[in-house]
Amino acid sequence: VTRSAFLEESYITPRDVLYVRNHGPVPAVAAEDADDHTLSLCAGSEEVAALSLHELRNRFETVQLTSILQCAGNRGADNLAANGVEGNGFVGLDAEFIGVGMLGNIRWGGFRLSDVVQTLMPESIKAGSHEDLHVTFEGLDGYYTSTPLSHIMNPATDCLLATEMNGEPLSPDHGFPLRVVLPGIAGARSVKWLSKLTIGPLSDDPWTRHYYRDKPSMTPIQALPMNSVILSPEPGSQV
Repeated sequence: VTRSAFLEESYITPRDVLYVRNHGPVPAVAAEDADDHTLSLCAGSEEVAALSLHELRNRFETVQLTSILQCAGNRGADNLAANGVEGNGFVGLDAEFIGVGMLGNIRWGGFRLSDVVQTLMPESIKAGSHEDLHVTFEGLDGYYTSTPLSHIMNPATDCLLATEMNGEPLSPDHGFPLRVVLPGIAGARSVKWLSKLTIGPLSDDPWTRHYYRDKPSMTPIQALPMNSVILSPEPGSQV
């Protein structure tokens, strides 16, 4: 977790203290191979483009974005204490032991996701309603999940294909060499070690089918609610 002391002392969370949450082993990508890392862009089962990280840098403007990254399980223990266990989605998960700390505020660097999709997949986004389509992101670790295309294509949401955090390359634990950053959306949708992007229906991945869903509606969690935290004194402290 990101310790409260680090959240309190700096508006920007240092790169090396940001919480880590993975769904599998961290893929090994050597620094010297980063420029050759390839992102495949697909419409359904058809690949419409494939660009290396070097090609993405040459074709798209690099922009900076300061945004909080927050795990959907952040403050799971607080939720259970406030709302009880009946019907609570945190019951039985490791999140039931998590207080504050599964979040951090980072200065990300990368390419506007809407620009990349608009430029490389114009035919895929002009037909039909955006509301019926999702963008599925898949990482080198095999984890994949989706977010509505309407959110991705809204310029106000500032969605990013990120290569940097706080002016440095992404760390291996945080998605080196390429990850998605979706401000305001549960961290589980910001896929790390990104290798594939697909426009199509809602993802059928097990994490969407069985986890990261609101209860009792069971709709997939996307946007996270506003959250306010007292960082000092920490819970359990005597004052």
